[in-house]
Formats: sequence, structure tokens, C-alpha cells
Amino acid sequence: MTAADHSRFWRHAAVPGFEFFAATFTRYAFARHAHDECLVGVVEEGVETFTCRGSRWLATPDHLITVNAGDVHDGTAATADGFRYRVLYMDPPVLEDILREAAGVDGSDRGMLPFYRSSVTHDPELAAALRRVLPAFDPTAPAGAATGETLHRQTALYGLVAAVFGRHAGLTATAAAPDAPRRAMDYMAAHLDDDIALDDLAAVSGLSRFQLVRAFRRATGFPPHAYLMQRRLAAAKDLLRAGQPPAQVAAAVGLYDQAHFTRRFKQLYGITPGAYQAGVCS
Repeated sequence: MTAADHSRFWRHAAVPGFEFFAATFTRYAFARHAHDECLVGVVEEGVETFTCRGSRWLATPDHLITVNAGDVHDGTAATADGFRYRVLYMDPPVLEDILREAAGVDGSDRGMLPFYRSSVTHDPELAAALRRVLPAFDPTAPAGAATGETLHRQTALYGLVAAVFGRHAGLTATAAAPDAPRRAMDYMAAHLDDDIALDDLAAVSGLSRFQLVRAFRRATGFPPHAYLMQRRLAAAKDLLRAGQPPAQVAAAVGLYDQAHFTRRFKQLYGITPGAYQAGVCS
């Protein structure tokens, strides 16, 4: 990132299961990646462009950025002026509970996830509401923006989340990867700190090496090595939130070169591991 590019992650005790992100980007470009969380974002100034679900999207301040858990996407500024935006990441189990409560239904359909119908949605009303509500949870917001009783802020955010999904999403059964790629994915999750070989994954999946690569890409949108890096970095976020030092985290997820770990983390999340930890643990 250039000197003009900056970003922050943080969490707020009043809304567990949610993670907040705010950034200004001019030249920085996210690598292709996917999140375990659903997200909704809003541009505060400028225009963002990104590829998701096979299409190229443009998001202005009148749009909602709506990306499903598992959707492969990238992101960068659409113009030389850059853009400034905020994003709310929502853990699927927490999101399910909120939407179920909002709909007044019980938990009998657990395993159903909300699924956005589009990656960018024109909705000036809810976009303006996001720009108003998200700063209320920002510890660095100007005086007055991050004030208010917990009850009021929770009610506003949960109601806004329910409105976004009520207008622009439906429910879909949690999709499971096919058996062979799933066995390879499970093996990766259990051996993040190992030097995993393609032969290892082929053996546990029951496929040839070439069959595995093709099946894995169909199931996840990534070749095995890229998926493994994403799982390592997602695990690193969990360990950083738990307060482990970045150097220990790097080794725990199989990235023993600290500089390599920092570079990869920043490439995927737009922030260094140390800065991420400082934001979410403060």
C-alpha cells in the first residue's frame, strides 16, 4: 500500500461474532480470496471495483457491497482518486441466530445460511443507514459518532443487518464440498503447520494428483496451494485475536518466515498481522 492507503480491523464487545473493517485505498489491490464470514460493506467516498461470482462490479456510496461466505473475490479502486469504505464481517452462526430471531422462527432449520442474490446492490437508503450505524462501533470515530447506549447501538445494528438480508438475500442449505475435495480440505485443516505435498492430498482424497487439482478448483474456486494459504491465514487471525505473538502465530500455521507471513497476511487482509491484532484486541 502507498502512504495514502490505510486500513483497520476491530471488534466490539457489544456485538460478539461481528468484525469491523475500515479502509482508504488508492493503489492497493486485494488478491483473490474468500471469507468464512458473510459481509456487507458501504463506500463512503469514491468507487470500488471487484470481481465476484464471475462478474465485474462497481460500488458507489449508493450501493451495498454484499459478499457471501465462500465467494471468491478481489477488490481495488475504480479510479485514480481511490475510495474509502467500511465493512461488517458476520460469523455465519451468529448471523443465523439474528435472522432467525428477526423472522420469529425456531432453530429447527439450523444449517440454512443467508445467501445474497447479488454482489452489489443499489439501495441508497440502507447504504446511508450503514454509513450512520457502523461508526457508532468505531473507537476512532469523531466525538459523538461512537456514542450511545449499548442497547441503542445493538438494536440499530441488528435491525440493519436484518433489513439488508430481508431485502437482498434468501436462505440456502449449507453446501458441502464433494467428498474427495472435502477429505483433502479436512487434511489441510489438521496439518496447517506441515509441509503438505500434493501426493498427501491425493492419497487422502482417493484421486490422482491431476484429478484432485481439478476437483478442488471446482469445489473451492482455488487450486490446493492457494486454498491452503487462505486456511493458514484464517487460522492466523484466530490466534492473533487470542493474543498470541505474531511470530508464534506464523510458526503455528506453517509460515516460518516472518516476512513471508506478514506479506501474505497484508496481501489478503490489507493490514499487517501486528496492526490487525492491535485493532481487534484493544
